[in-house]
Order: sequence, then C-alpha cells, then structure tokens
Amino acid sequence: MRLTGIAVIMFGLMAGPVFAGEKTIWECRTSNAGSKPILHLVEWDSRSYVKFANARLSAKYELEEESQGWYFNNDGSGYYRYGVILQPDGKAWYHDFRETDSDGLSEPLDYFLCSKIS
Repeated sequence: MRLTGIAVIMFGLMAGPVFAGEKTIWECRTSNAGSKPILHLVEWDSRSYVKFANARLSAKYELEEESQGWYFNNDGSGYYRYGVILQPDGKAWYHDFRETDSDGLSEPLDYFLCSKIS
C-alpha cells in the first residue's frame, strides 16, 4: 500500500507540468522599420506577465470578444495603472489609466506591432 502511495505521488510530480496551462507569447516592436522586439506579452493563466526591456511585470490577463488585455501595476485598490490591449490585427495599444477623460476612459498613449511566437 505504501509503495502505491509513493507511485501516485511520483506520477503527480511528473505529470504536473503536462497539466499546467499553455504559455502563449507575443513579441512586440515599435513601428520603426527593422526595430527589434522590446515588449513581450505572455498569456499563461494566473502567471501571465508583461516583459518590457528586461523588466518582468506580473499582469492580469483578460480575453475579450475582439481583443486580449494585460493589466499591471495594481496598487491594492483593485485598479490597474497600466494596460496593453492587443487587437486581432496584431496592434497592441498601451494605456496609462491615470490619464482618463471625463467619462473615465483612457486614450492609448502609444502602440506596438506584435506577432505570436509560441
């Protein structure tokens, strides 16, 4: 019985990564011709993140009807300070939610051109 318990635990340890969510990575560059990727958007369940240059920032990933969003820098208030919203055409819009209009909406400050690499 003890050997069976150990075998079940070992199988669980080996199978764990197989059952972990798939990681999808988008690499993004500025609109300058020939520019190298400086932003990576990683969709990975609760471990999603944004990597800008060499900084890795935990992010809340949301899949919406026609876009995907990565939201980061939550100060504990329940609101995120920044967001990157990826459109189906591969254009990712950067938002700073501290800058909003009278309706509480944020105009994008910049955009990146992204392609899925995995």
